Amino acid sequence: SAIIRGWHAGRMAATRSERAREILTRLQPVLLAKLAQARAPDDGFLRFDQFLTALPAGVQIFSLFQSNPHVLNLLVDIINTAPRLAALLSANAKLVDALVPGHIAEDVPEKFADFESAMDGVRRHVREAQFRVGTRSLADPVMATHHGEDYSRLAETAISTMYDAALADIERQYGRIEGGDMAVVGLGKLGSGEMTLQSDLDLILICDCPDFAALSDGAKPLDADRWFARAARRLMSGLSAPTSEGDLFEVDTRLRPSGNAGPLVTKLSSFVDYQAHQAWNWEHMALTRGRVLAAGDALREKVEVAIKSVLTAPRDGAKLADDAQDMRARLRRHQPRAGPFDIRRGDGGLVDVEFIAQCLQLAYGATHPHLAASMPLLQLLTALRDADCLDEKAHEGLQAAAACFLSLRQIASLCLEDNEENPAPAIAALLLEALNEPDMSRLGQSIAAHRAYVAACFETTMTQLRGL
Repeated sequence: SAIIRGWHAGRMAATRSERAREILTRLQPVLLAKLAQARAPDDGFLRFDQFLTALPAGVQIFSLFQSNPHVLNLLVDIINTAPRLAALLSANAKLVDALVPGHIAEDVPEKFADFESAMDGVRRHVREAQFRVGTRSLADPVMATHHGEDYSRLAETAISTMYDAALADIERQYGRIEGGDMAVVGLGKLGSGEMTLQSDLDLILICDCPDFAALSDGAKPLDADRWFARAARRLMSGLSAPTSEGDLFEVDTRLRPSGNAGPLVTKLSSFVDYQAHQAWNWEHMALTRGRVLAAGDALREKVEVAIKSVLTAPRDGAKLADDAQDMRARLRRHQPRAGPFDIRRGDGGLVDVEFIAQCLQLAYGATHPHLAASMPLLQLLTALRDADCLDEKAHEGLQAAAACFLSLRQIASLCLEDNEENPAPAIAALLLEALNEPDMSRLGQSIAAHRAYVAACFETTMTQLRGL
């Protein structure tokens, strides 16, 4: 075909060298035979061509395929079913090593020579580990839901490492602020330990020191406000800026007290005052997933006490219900459901399940303070049932819906766009295996039934809150 002739014409970076074209020629019969076995051979062939086109070089990876046919088979499976994992491979062909049996993953060193070395080292570690988790989801899609914890641990490792590196770099330049410290609070899926391959990091940065007018003790002293501002920017750069090893995470700090308009790092006293006197109920709903991921012991305890005091404060149930319904309506207007596999948005979607659980956490936090803690959604629903805040029937229905949605969400992060209508056969097979459904029609019916139940349960929960 014209595509294969293009491979051998050397018009792409991967086949520019004669050596690369020679190896690819020897691989071609095995490769085409493997692609022909796919459920949709033409789609797989086109995806493999896209993969080759994106490769920066070919000799090393083609040689690996030649010496390890098993790796080539796995690669074709990934290209057929998980475009986002394939994109990771195209951007960094060294990730293919992770498919070789017996390959030992690189650990994150405890110390780096400098901040830039830390950025590169963390990116290498996270990308390879994310790729490994993704391939495990493909190999056993039934277990994909549990991999949210793995992605979240990787993010926590990255945050902890870059936090230490950022503070060390700022201290090297400007010295230390006596008694000063900065905390990183994770929210959203990071806070609840349910991240996917595509998740960003929802963060709040909080600082504290005895005297913000005090200067640092270095050769180029800064007052505490500027010192913490630079430390925060350094950390954000470490987590999000692209390097020669690629990018790492998108970081969202809009949940800080002043939103995008204010300083990146918030003083502890300002955080406490804002949460107690100015924050909306929906901001407290977000704070139910707040978890301190990096800080010195003293500041960690102060922030945890501050969060717990917010979540255990007495609530006006009717006002909480009104605010939750108002936020839900706003989300419907501004973030409508994109397609059948967008299981977060729309009536009865994953966001509705989360709103139900978070509202109950806040409503009963004063009488059941053990509920005022970040935990995965399925665990939280069970804790609410055990505290008699959620009846058995609601618990059973919401658990089933949440388990379905969370599994779909993990697989979709590898394979699907939210607006996708008709997944390729290989991807459809993966979805059906993950959710134990016989065909796509039954899967659609199951999702619709879960959505209907969750939407009804949302209204029932709002009525329950108004009766408190």
